[in-house]
Amino acid sequence: MQDNPEKSNLLDEWQGIVAQVQGVDGKLDVVWVWWEGLPQWLLVYQVEEWPAEREVALAFIIENTGNQPAFFGIRFMELESSKVLLNPGEHATAYLYPVMPSPGVYQETIEVLADGETVASYTLEMNVVGVPEPEFSGFAISDYSKR
Repeated sequence: MQDNPEKSNLLDEWQGIVAQVQGVDGKLDVVWVWWEGLPQWLLVYQVEEWPAEREVALAFIIENTGNQPAFFGIRFMELESSKVLLNPGEHATAYLYPVMPSPGVYQETIEVLADGETVASYTLEMNVVGVPEPEFSGFAISDYSKR
């Protein structure tokens, strides 16, 4: 027996309507980013160039804007944060630590999840560039084989 695609689409629509009627909704207030070498955390919109192939720390401030308690989290770059139960009007911070891809321009989607469903999504364009490694100011090893 094959699934009826029309029935499947209707079921998806119905689940979306139920989520709205139940009052489950949320939003992303702000996103902060930091990586080794930055003197302080920055708002993501302040970042013009992201470091290639380096781990960054992202702090997402999310809010339950619905009228029901729900478990909230974030999905970004194929990673999902842990979930936290938020009552209506409450805020929480979700953290993710993705490794940036190789140099290039990328569009990634930040998804706010409530009870496992996407309730809001935002597009982030990232210009990922190679960042020079910090200069080593240590000592040099001499070649003693010529003595």
